[in-house]
This record gives sequence, C-alpha cells and structure tokens, in this order.
Amino acid sequence: MNRLQAQGYLLISDFVYARDRYGKEYGWGIAQYSTLERFMGAAFTDHVYERQPEASYARILAHVQSLAPDCDRQTIERYLQRGTESSRGAGSGTAQNWLVPSNPKYYDVVRAFEEEEVILWKQGNDRMQVGDIVYLYVGAPYSAILYRCEILETDIPYYGREEHVNIRKMIRIRRLRVYPKDRWTLQEMKKYDVVSVRCARSCPPKLADACEHS
Repeated sequence: MNRLQAQGYLLISDFVYARDRYGKEYGWGIAQYSTLERFMGAAFTDHVYERQPEASYARILAHVQSLAPDCDRQTIERYLQRGTESSRGAGSGTAQNWLVPSNPKYYDVVRAFEEEEVILWKQGNDRMQVGDIVYLYVGAPYSAILYRCEILETDIPYYGREEHVNIRKMIRIRRLRVYPKDRWTLQEMKKYDVVSVRCARSCPPKLADACEHS
C-alpha cells in the first residue's frame, strides 16, 4: 500500500473513528483509502497520463524548491530520489541491465513498437527500478534481442486476466534503440554465456556493454 501511495495510485481520503454507546468518537483514527480516480473524478482521470514522467518530476522539483527556498537543488533531488537509491544501496547511482523475454505468439511487440515509442510491459522482477535498461529478447521466428529500452515507471497494478501469462504488475518502457534482426541472435548471445531467455533476469555485464556500444 505504501508503494501504491508513493506512485500516486492510492491516497488516504479520510479518517474515521470508533464511537461509544453515547455516539462520541474515541481512540485513534482509522485511515480510509481511495483510488485517485474515485476521489478526484474526471479532473484527474482525463489527464493522468498526458504528461511524461520527466515533466512530472520537474513540476515536483519546482514545487519543493518553492516550499524550501533556502535548500539547494542537489539536496532536494537526493531527497526525491532516495526511494530508488535505498533499494540498491544509497548513493549507488547505477542502473541495472535486464534481459527480458517476449513471446510473439502471445503479444506482437514488433508491431507495438512500430506504432508507439512507449508501451506497457509485464514486470518480471520486483527489483526493477525507474532508469533501468531492458534488453528485450523476442522469441521465434526472431530469437534475438531486438530492442534496448528504458524503464519509465514500475509497479503499475494489473487487474486483467491473461490465458498464457501470469501478470501482477506492469512497467512502462520507452524504446531507445532497435537492433537489426540478425545482430543479437541467440547464437551470438551464447558467446556471452546466454543459452536461453525464459524469464526476466539480469543481463550479463559483457553482453549489456556489447549491445550498448554495437
């Protein structure tokens, strides 16, 4: 619930109190939760995704700076980003590289990226963070890494049902690069000790470096 609140999907809408037999309130208040869609209505839902995460971050940064004019920007940015840092060790500042499979039988990611630069994707690992890099491996008939992507958002709730895929959460990814279909084939990946891609996993550093600079 804390994670959903931090991402703006859930908020505390009110506090309610127990009452004694005389109708008087007593004790600690009990938080009532609500989705932003229900609490804010169309004013929120009609515009929720029209702004890119980078633009939202700039607005948050500017607002916090207006509240704390004596605080320097670097300190404020460390505060805003400390949630990401704490998951990997404070001050690490390093992005994780992921190798993620895609099965064309269930989803045509090639067509999706032809139509859109940013798409939703299954979150295959709870350690995925904003800023991480995803190398998307597309199965037969391609059997190759076709895309280098950046994670823009994580832990997006998913309430649908899929026949062949178990999805609990989604990530939002942006296409950074498209590789030739014959460049990073599975045969080529074997040189970097990758013999199959069956689930989301850390990408071997040498493979990630080769893909990034090829």
